[in-house]
Amino acid sequence: MDWEVEITAARLPALQREIEWAMQRQNLRFADAMRARRLPMARRRQLIVLLGLLGLGLLGFLAVTYPAMVRAQPAFFVAFTALFGLALAAGVALSRVQAWSRRVAGRMLSRRVARMLAPLWSRAPLTATYRLDGATLRTSIPTLGVARTDGCGDAAVVLSTPGVVLLFRRRHALNPARCIYVAGPAERDAVVAAFVAAGAAHEHLAGPVDGYLDPLPPARVVDGP
Repeated sequence: MDWEVEITAARLPALQREIEWAMQRQNLRFADAMRARRLPMARRRQLIVLLGLLGLGLLGFLAVTYPAMVRAQPAFFVAFTALFGLALAAGVALSRVQAWSRRVAGRMLSRRVARMLAPLWSRAPLTATYRLDGATLRTSIPTLGVARTDGCGDAAVVLSTPGVVLLFRRRHALNPARCIYVAGPAERDAVVAAFVAAGAAHEHLAGPVDGYLDPLPPARVVDGP
């Protein structure tokens, strides 16, 4: 199969959004793999809250039972009261911290994708030509000096969107090895099928991953003039 894609400035915003979806999905895959090696989030939250409560309880017991010790070491008690208090607050707010960190990751991914596509923005419009021949994909983008050949067995994960297919060499890789632009569903499905046949895992994305975008401000109805 041969196809050609015209990459214009008008089309780049949509492609940039779709690549961000794929980067978000890989970031979530990586984060899930890291969490799987640790205690579950709910268990960690319980332990942190328990630590904070036990620490504050112990300090309270010492303050009531041995007030002279508190007067002799005021800095010690203030420091540890603050420490255990922060632990308690962190345990209670752990789910919010996780949500905040995901939104921060989303903004970082957006900036990374913008840097990835900077050469396209500066040279658009340009044409990308592809040839899928069995288990080999050839790419040519003369404007960028790109001429390469990829084997379909080189990718562990393939993420597709309406306009682009991204290849990741390792299951939890955070950066794509290749971005393949497609003219339509037929080309996209053919590329995905070739890489899946060679052993890659595939997932299609039709929108952003939950939690990676900043929430939209609430809509406000404005009365007429």
